[in-house]
Amino acid sequence: MTREEMREKLRESFDVTADRMEKRQAKIAACREEIAGYDTIFLYGAGTDGIMVAGFLRDALRGKEVCFIDKDKAKHGKEIVPGIVCRGLEAMYGYGERAIAVLTTFAYSDGIFYELTRPGMQTPDRLEGMRITDELTRLLFYDAGGRRRMVSRESEMRLFDWMDDDYSCEIMYKGSQWSIPFIDYSPDKFLPPMEAFLPPEIERRLSEDEVFLFGGAFLGESIREMDKAVNGRYKAWYALELNRIYCEQMKEELHGKNIVFINAGLGAKDERVDMRRRGNGITPYRYLDLCSDAHANIRSVDAMVADGTITEKITFVKLAMEGAEMPALHGMEKMLKRDKPLLAVSVFGHYKTPQESMHSLAEFLKGVVPEYRLMRRNHSYQGAGGCVLYAFAKD
Repeated sequence: MTREEMREKLRESFDVTADRMEKRQAKIAACREEIAGYDTIFLYGAGTDGIMVAGFLRDALRGKEVCFIDKDKAKHGKEIVPGIVCRGLEAMYGYGERAIAVLTTFAYSDGIFYELTRPGMQTPDRLEGMRITDELTRLLFYDAGGRRRMVSRESEMRLFDWMDDDYSCEIMYKGSQWSIPFIDYSPDKFLPPMEAFLPPEIERRLSEDEVFLFGGAFLGESIREMDKAVNGRYKAWYALELNRIYCEQMKEELHGKNIVFINAGLGAKDERVDMRRRGNGITPYRYLDLCSDAHANIRSVDAMVADGTITEKITFVKLAMEGAEMPALHGMEKMLKRDKPLLAVSVFGHYKTPQESMHSLAEFLKGVVPEYRLMRRNHSYQGAGGCVLYAFAKD
């Protein structure tokens, strides 16, 4: 298949996504109507997903006997959303066919469904005869995936045109054939993953004068792999890690390798954040709970260059920050424009929000350095987790 044919197939995949979304809306409406037909409704799961499902069902829940169900006893008796209190599992007992249990979490629904339908729970004084369903949650999950993909339609097509090689184009084309929901990702839709730590197009551009900057160094695994890839030949290294304990362990294990360890996360600006700032969404603090302290330092590359923390010209940047890559890139915009380093950005979130996607990262990089050429590589069969976006200036 030619590159132009792949591009046309990619474009057509958006029409497929739109068609699936339209058909899914009818199923979502049917689910909402079914739930509204019960006088007693249990929303199983009082977390973020549960709050979203309750909001979606707001009209269907009016005038009904409704409560959240959650195993977390700290939530029991609390009003999770206005008018809906959380109870323990025993609150569901004895209702039978008169009630419906809506599982609000997609990730754990299979395990919860098994727990509620096992023989010990299916007795007349417990849950026997109760309708237990996760269909609405699954449909909403897929619908959200479709909406995110349609938002990225224009940028995804541009990204295809920006890709520097046929491998990257083919993997985008193959990925388009399942039209986004991440759960549909299967290994046969991928080209075989690369076993090498670096693609040859990047490796051949490295020299003995490289100055590496790694954001999200963790315990140093990627540092060790890169050290092997360059046979220990480089000029300097800056390794940033949010977790103080991990940072101290790397200092001890990688002592003598001319590496500057910085106990901080990368972000758009310098700031000190505490545990209250963590959470889901587009934030460099999403994984602050992995930090060993109650607070953490966030640094921007441009600020570290300005204050002398970074003294060398950065030639290679690797980011693996669990979805915080975009804020980190914003914080090094001046350096990117000036130095145009090689980039390897792990795209953990390309199936999540549009702002976290590979397409948004590519849009930002091309806007900052128009001459960047882009490649995409899968280094594992783990879907988003094994995907890396590479950028390098034209020769």
